[in-house]
Amino acid sequence: MQQVALLSDFTSSNFKTVKVANHTILLIKNGDAIHAVDNRCPHMGFPLSKGTIKDGILTCHWHHARFDAQSGCAFDLFADDIPSYQVEIDGEKVLVEDTPRKKPTTDYYQKRLEQGLEQNISIIIYKSIIGLLQAEKSHLEIAKQIAKFGSRNHETWSDGMTMLAMTINLWDQLKENTRTRALCKAAKQVASNCENRPARRERQALENVDFQPERLGEWFKQWALTRHRNGAERTLLTQLEQTSNGNLSDMLFGALHNRVYSSSGHDLDFVNKAFEIDASLEGEMSKNLFPLIIPTVVNARGEEEKSGWRSPMDLVSILRTAEEQLEATWKDDNQYSDTDLSELRACLLGEDPQAIVDDILELLRSNAHPLKIAREIAYVAALRLAQFPEGNDIADWFAPVHTLNFANAVYKSILRNDSLQSARGLLHAALSVFQDRFLNIPAPKLPDPSEELVQAYRNEPNWERKLLDTLNEKGSWRAFPEQAVAAYRAGKSLPDLIDALAAATLREDFDFHKLQSVEAAAVQGQLWDGANEVEPIIAGVARHLAAHAPTPRGQSNMIDIAKRLQRGEKLYEEAS
Repeated sequence: MQQVALLSDFTSSNFKTVKVANHTILLIKNGDAIHAVDNRCPHMGFPLSKGTIKDGILTCHWHHARFDAQSGCAFDLFADDIPSYQVEIDGEKVLVEDTPRKKPTTDYYQKRLEQGLEQNISIIIYKSIIGLLQAEKSHLEIAKQIAKFGSRNHETWSDGMTMLAMTINLWDQLKENTRTRALCKAAKQVASNCENRPARRERQALENVDFQPERLGEWFKQWALTRHRNGAERTLLTQLEQTSNGNLSDMLFGALHNRVYSSSGHDLDFVNKAFEIDASLEGEMSKNLFPLIIPTVVNARGEEEKSGWRSPMDLVSILRTAEEQLEATWKDDNQYSDTDLSELRACLLGEDPQAIVDDILELLRSNAHPLKIAREIAYVAALRLAQFPEGNDIADWFAPVHTLNFANAVYKSILRNDSLQSARGLLHAALSVFQDRFLNIPAPKLPDPSEELVQAYRNEPNWERKLLDTLNEKGSWRAFPEQAVAAYRAGKSLPDLIDALAAATLREDFDFHKLQSVEAAAVQGQLWDGANEVEPIIAGVARHLAAHAPTPRGQSNMIDIAKRLQRGEKLYEEAS
């Protein structure tokens, strides 16, 4: 311990700030006792020396968070506990330990993360995740803890779990700062989803009999169509215990595609995300994750129940007939060939839905690989975004964005299992692209930055900041996509562009759709490997972000504060 003050220092004030091991410590006289805490309010860093002490309660007057002055524990849970220090009095001398009573360890941060998730407290969630990452805890271990919490405390899959899956998927393409923001925002959204929700009620697999996968699949289809959650979940759990993931994906994707473009494509992506988290965690959480998507499947509402795909053209009938033809000609042991897809793109952008499905069916009969068809559909969906005119209503963005995210999910579902049930999604995605055709009238030109702008990005060491600064004002629909394409032409790698787009997304107060489109760009952009198609994909996602930015950026600001507090920085203290 070291001497930091004398008792006589407190004759005119109950507070005194001192330096201990490069930290500013607040000494508090509380009756006859002296207490010591970090001088930064754990909520947003305001100096506690500007607060008050009464009845042993230390109050920060910025947001009125109150703490026990001796232990540092918070009474108001929107804040966090203050690190407190052991104090000894030796005659007139005040001695303070140079390390907090509770030293942050990995176990400490894991417990605090659990508490932050349970209480849905942003600052605790953020500081815990930052602390765990600094302690070199792997992102998968942190994600596993968050996923466990989400699977226990929610009855269904929601956007928080989707954001968690996207963070895992994008991790290797993101830089440290972007990664941290993504994981923090995903965890906070999981906590928000679970707040005031009942814990998940566990159901059990069927017992005593070994069931054939085909029988389980038929049962599951029936339970999904009749919206019978208990039957669907028990059947799924039985499938998990008895058969392979291939059978599981056929069961789930088949049931989803029985509804046309289910929930504007969200449901397929949600199920995909469950598979992706499960694979990342090496199947350790299958029985926790997959029951969450059962309400998604059984409560799904398809376009067959609405009017948009029924009139003025009955797309549902066209789709169902095409699916019957696909099933009649499908071969499970298909030997794929290098079929020419050069005419598919123009067909997808055309005005004849029957021609679109006929073209896809003919390509499949010609042994074209479903993945290549899915790639073409996703590209055209991105093209719709890139040529979305400013004259459209801002709410109209949801249609082409949903189509792109769904087409990307179809690609990934086929990549997982190139079966008939997965291939059905090609037809749904293609007709969704067709439905979006009016949103490209008139279609603006694709970005074509000048050589001067490209050169500026080639020579700019802080090009990411230059790019993101474009989004600081409304009305950057044209400027931001042009700048993003210029950066790509200047030689910036696709992963670097994805990181910049993700950083732009995560600093805003956006919903999960924006990060979904960035993830789709990451997946689909890689497939074209430097070809001309990469630029429209980048432009489409950039145009979508620009149309909705900037936002107040409140959540991003709180993550910045958490990072600075973890580093021990002064945020508002006066120099002593």
